[in-house]
Amino acid sequence: MDALMDAECECGLLRRIIEETLAPVVMLDERLRYLYVNPAWVRVSGVPAAAYLGRPLGEVLPDVSWPDDVLLKVLEDGQPREATFTGTTRVPSHLGRRLWRGVFHRLKTRDRGLAVCGIGVEVSNLGRYLDDLENAHQRLALLDLAATRIGTTLDIETTCTELADFLAPSMADVAAVGIVEDEFCGTPAPGMLRLRKTALSAPQELRWHLRHLGGPDEYLDLPRTSVTRRCMDTGRPWLGNRATDELIEKVTVDPERVRIFRAAGVHSVLVVPLPTAGRCVGVVILGRAGASAPFSEDDVALLAARQRPN
Repeated sequence: MDALMDAECECGLLRRIIEETLAPVVMLDERLRYLYVNPAWVRVSGVPAAAYLGRPLGEVLPDVSWPDDVLLKVLEDGQPREATFTGTTRVPSHLGRRLWRGVFHRLKTRDRGLAVCGIGVEVSNLGRYLDDLENAHQRLALLDLAATRIGTTLDIETTCTELADFLAPSMADVAAVGIVEDEFCGTPAPGMLRLRKTALSAPQELRWHLRHLGGPDEYLDLPRTSVTRRCMDTGRPWLGNRATDELIEKVTVDPERVRIFRAAGVHSVLVVPLPTAGRCVGVVILGRAGASAPFSEDDVALLAARQRPN
């Protein structure tokens, strides 16, 4: 009797530990159906415990990717294994897609059937840190590569072409460079700033649409209200992700150019000034098109650093 009471006491203590731990705990049967979830996983997932019982692993939270293959191996040979699982639950998180690291063990249930028990720890912040670190390494590598490819000569035309060719495709699908010149082809209207397009780079399929923008030596007059002019005046980049036609027109200063950009599939625009120690000498206009992701704040920071005068 004492031994039985001791066993019941130990089981009760173990259950309290599992119920009160902050680590999510789940138990699955041989067909990977839920037998048990602890309160920590209920809080993380936003799903009541009763809604799990008897349902397949991937059915309750379809946006969480579980390591089914690892769990089946644990059930098969009884060897504990570690694995990661990732996804989103019904509880919003500022981290977006979350990441957990879990350890999985095989157990025997009261009816002598097999089960797999998993205990997890959320490592989303660590995952984001590693992603940021990898992105930082990539940005440094990109800057090193830019240093070897841009400014190989003192010729301004060559340098602008090298800059555009480097930025597309490394940072964008389309890259255009415009330079302010002291000797204008004609006289711009009062209050206008005249830019000469010196370089345009894009893949062949986009270049076919962009051919209507004209070739090198074409001029563009910028009013003070244009986005491009304000970038040059302030020395600060301008970002237009998923930009409307009205926003793109504030960059291109021409409804027809908006139509050309849209025909090429451009959905996001980033304008970066080209400063020197004394004044802004030009501007880079970048576009992302089709399935390419919009620009990130890291992209803006990197390009702003790249264009900063020495």
